[in-house]
Amino acid sequence: MALANDSRRSFGRLQSCLLARLVRDRWLQRQPADEAAEILFRRAVELRYPEDKVWGEEQGAPSNWSGDGWVIDPVDGTHNFL
Repeated sequence: MALANDSRRSFGRLQSCLLARLVRDRWLQRQPADEAAEILFRRAVELRYPEDKVWGEEQGAPSNWSGDGWVIDPVDGTHNFL
């Protein structure tokens, strides 16, 4: 949970920086904020839990996915992803 909580704060800071673009381009399927937040989260997982896998909406799942891992869509949630 600590990783998820820390990431939430980082996502908030990132989105504040990208807010104007998020509002302007809100109808785009792929937002720059989505991509940036997913990359940020993946890096955090790699640092804290290098053995964990991440499946994200923007970059997909690793080819060697098996077992437990993280499934994320950090900006707009997973309602269209799942």
